[in-house]
Amino acid sequence: MTPADAPTATTPAPQTIVTERWDDGRLTVNVAFADWLREQNLTTCAAFDRLEPTEVARHVKQRVTARFEFDATVGDPVGGRAFYIKRHGRDPLSEYVKPLFRLTKPVLGARPEWDAMLRFHEVGLPTMTPVAFGETGPVGNRRSFVMTESLEDRERVDHWLADRRDDRTPETTIQRRALVAEVARLARRLHDAGMHHQDLYLCHWLLPAKVTRGAGAPGVPSIIDLGRVRCHATLPDRWRIKDLAQIYYSAGGVPRSDQVRFLRAYLGRPLAAEDRDLVRRVRKKARAIGRHTRRNDL
Repeated sequence: MTPADAPTATTPAPQTIVTERWDDGRLTVNVAFADWLREQNLTTCAAFDRLEPTEVARHVKQRVTARFEFDATVGDPVGGRAFYIKRHGRDPLSEYVKPLFRLTKPVLGARPEWDAMLRFHEVGLPTMTPVAFGETGPVGNRRSFVMTESLEDRERVDHWLADRRDDRTPETTIQRRALVAEVARLARRLHDAGMHHQDLYLCHWLLPAKVTRGAGAPGVPSIIDLGRVRCHATLPDRWRIKDLAQIYYSAGGVPRSDQVRFLRAYLGRPLAAEDRDLVRRVRKKARAIGRHTRRNDL
């Protein structure tokens, strides 16, 4: 098998997530999990607030992401799995004011991520499975959360690439090129759907269970951390450039030939002279990201 014969992974089919409103409209649930949530007595926002996490995964300002594990019950296909709940506290006034100076709308609370997950499933983009979303309190003192099913046994794409940076064997080359093409196709699907991520670094792409070298295509990566995703009727070029620059920046060390393959797969055609401006803008933005990262010790 030659690199050109690299196997392609299968992306999920478009799916509409059906939801129900509970707790006087404060709680929205995925109906696929409704029976299980009732069995766990998770039918109100207050019940979710009382849950004690198994592990706190991340705590940033007003946002806490925690892992919750539930014991399996007889005949229960969901119990025994793990879930994550991302809780948003009251947003400070600055989060309302800053977007005004940028002529953008505030992206606050858990609702944007919930809406983005539903939209991702609608257009067949692999991501987390949404379970529940809750929102309480008036504007300015609002608290919210989103619950998702855990993506178990995953590996970050940036780690996968870094681990194989010096591996030039034919088997790994085939895997890497298949992965590069799949990331490009998913990025294009995201943008064609009028969405941009704003944090599309490869640390937010998760591959299924670790793949042994030479074991075929590494699989379809899921895109996570959708809290800043925005939707447009027509996606402005500047947001497309930003997403592509974030991928480019976080793929440091990928051979230049694979960078070209990424662009070909993203554009769906061979590169042409008119694509030079796109490449220039992406590289310029990536350099700006690098300077910002170093300046802020990120």
